[in-house]
Amino acid sequence: MKSRRKLLTIAGALLIVAAVAGASVFFALQLERFSLDATTDSLVLQSDPDLEFYNASRKVFGTDEYVIVAFSAGDVLSPDNVKLVDTLSREFRDLAGVSSVFGLATAPLLRSPVSASLSLENPITLTSPECDSQLARQELRGHSVYSRNIISDDGRTTAMLVYFADDPHLSALEKKLSAARQAGTPPAALEAQVWDASLDWKKRRRDTVMQIRQILKEHATPQRKFYLSGVPVVVNDMVVFIKDDLRFFGFGVSAFLFLGLFVMFRRLRWVLLPMITCLIVVVWITAMMALAQKPTTVVTANLSSLLFIIAMAHSIHLIVGYQETGEAAGHSGRTMLAMRKLITPCVYTAATTAVGFASLLICDIQPVKDFGIYMSIGVGLALLVSFTFFPAALLLLGGRGLGRIKQHAAPRFLGFLATLAVRRRLPVALLAIGLVVASVFGIASLSTETRFIDYFRRDSAIYTGLDFIDNNMGGTTSLEIILSAPEPGYFKSQQAIPKLRGVQEEVEKRSEIGKVISLANFADEFDKLVDDIVKTTLKNYGPMAAGMIDRDKLREFALEKAPRSFLKPYVSEDFSQARIFIRVRETAPGLVRNELIADIRALMNSRPELGELNPRLSGIFLLYSNMLNSLISSQVWSFWVVFAAIYIMFLALFRSFQVAAYAMIPNVLPVLLVLGVMGFTGVHLDMMTIMIASVSLGIGADGAIHYIFRYKKELQACGADPVEALHRSHASIGRAILFTSLTVVIGFWILVFSNFTPTIYFGLFTGLTMLASLAGSLVLLPLCLVTFKPFRLKKPHS
Repeated sequence: MKSRRKLLTIAGALLIVAAVAGASVFFALQLERFSLDATTDSLVLQSDPDLEFYNASRKVFGTDEYVIVAFSAGDVLSPDNVKLVDTLSREFRDLAGVSSVFGLATAPLLRSPVSASLSLENPITLTSPECDSQLARQELRGHSVYSRNIISDDGRTTAMLVYFADDPHLSALEKKLSAARQAGTPPAALEAQVWDASLDWKKRRRDTVMQIRQILKEHATPQRKFYLSGVPVVVNDMVVFIKDDLRFFGFGVSAFLFLGLFVMFRRLRWVLLPMITCLIVVVWITAMMALAQKPTTVVTANLSSLLFIIAMAHSIHLIVGYQETGEAAGHSGRTMLAMRKLITPCVYTAATTAVGFASLLICDIQPVKDFGIYMSIGVGLALLVSFTFFPAALLLLGGRGLGRIKQHAAPRFLGFLATLAVRRRLPVALLAIGLVVASVFGIASLSTETRFIDYFRRDSAIYTGLDFIDNNMGGTTSLEIILSAPEPGYFKSQQAIPKLRGVQEEVEKRSEIGKVISLANFADEFDKLVDDIVKTTLKNYGPMAAGMIDRDKLREFALEKAPRSFLKPYVSEDFSQARIFIRVRETAPGLVRNELIADIRALMNSRPELGELNPRLSGIFLLYSNMLNSLISSQVWSFWVVFAAIYIMFLALFRSFQVAAYAMIPNVLPVLLVLGVMGFTGVHLDMMTIMIASVSLGIGADGAIHYIFRYKKELQACGADPVEALHRSHASIGRAILFTSLTVVIGFWILVFSNFTPTIYFGLFTGLTMLASLAGSLVLLPLCLVTFKPFRLKKPHS
């Protein structure tokens, strides 16, 4: 009978291992669909009405798909430097992914000299044979559009704007998909076409950035360093960062867990089996993301590493549970007993962890939502694989030489923690209360105010490029004021330009603002051209002829005849919409995003002449600020949702309001402590650090569940003696809690080697929260259980 049962057990184990292996092969084949994404769409709110307005304005004023190439020289207008700029411009234009280049070599000149510049449809440039270099120098240095845009005020730095070509095939597909969505459910084949075309376009754009970098490398010298910035550059470099992070995190986490498991258990089987189990979970969830066309972003880049670590907790608990069981039960019996003993607490720990991640769905930022969705699914898969594949594979491998641990013999460190909980209750309680009070003051200092440039290391190409252009030219991040007139042609009229100029002059007064450009700048340059024409006419034909010139009509004529590419970023084709383009200095010491946006809105509202023009803010700066503002409100809700959900789960598990409240202590207090530390140290909340509270609350509940579950059993086993039950719990489940918690802590701390600063802070402070949660589970929670004795068990009669 026993042999037959053993055969059935082995057959079942073989079936489970074969099924998991087959599923793993299937999912592994889907990994070729894996993709990366670091576009600005992943850093904004998809439901933001300002995003819809921003996308609509791109169709009017052109794309933001350009890179800025800048360098410094003694005199950028010297013949050698002009030749260099011209050479670079030509080489950039020859690239398949580039549509045009705007810089010193291509900028239209109107007064160098006037006689050669009157053909506005085809104006001269600095490299034109008829150009007067001295007049050109004067015009460029004093040009209201070009200064601090393509040439610095001191004439020592120049910049080129390299515009990327649109993809007409992708645009046509997206338009077709949009129409299909409005009509109903779009065909899956069309969505797949758009997805593939989008991936191809992103790859070609990254290739173009690399080609630009190669050209600059060929022209760089020890005395001449080029700086590169712009949305495509940031996107390209962030994709590189994501790849580097994935490689490093994968290697780092694997190496750490391999060594850690070997040190803890000293058996190769206890190393390889948990590693394979976790790897299966990671492959499955990564393939699911690929099948759902969810690219990996800077937010989800650490998903696989974190899931690997979290999944490892189940394996460690199963190993310790197996080793605690007597050898007399046999290999199969020990395996089954460990499973039965741990399945209930592990189900609840998986549920609380999944709730912590699922709470991120409240956020409107798509990568954060994706992170929450797939981490929640991954936690469920980790539970499934750990309690099917792991024991099945263990049964098939046999039980020779796996050993057991000595019952009720706690490691010295765990004994020390038990002593604190029993003999140092008052000092521990006072310390905890003091830390909570201090944390409240720190939390009051938290803010979401952060600079995009600070997301990157100071030695990174993104940081140095943004910093150089920010301080030497006219700022980096774009903020826009869009004005819409009731009729076409308005913004070339006499009354429109002063309104634009008035707003522009007020905005330029702020220290955080770099360069501001609008149609008013071009009107100023056309006015200079008219002045030169009047002077030339007066000199050649006399006062009567000069007096017949209608300056307003001439300016309006110039605006009409100017090249469309020259004016498109600032006015619509029918002159019914205008854009005031503002470049914000991200490195400005006094930059406060919400304050700047509020002040500009107040400025627009304070000018009654703008009422009929419906002024509205737009731009990447605004969209990013909206995203930061939404984080606080969404994650406050998220925290309370997780808090309530976990408390309800504790209530269902322990059937006691009192015990459920004690179980919350090691979860809530560490979160408050770490948020307080962040407030005191000036670390801001961003799209990564905002997740710390909810995620930590979900993961941190694991230790409390396992400890209370075991404490209650030990209390029954030792005759209702709380102190003895505490020591026995520390010696048994305390060991597993210590191992799993340290695994999670160090796993999170591996993230500090990321290239992305928010990920560094997320890993650092989440790991710190988990460390504090470990102390809470093994000191504060036992202290409460021993002091208040919530389990009313009767002592046996002597």
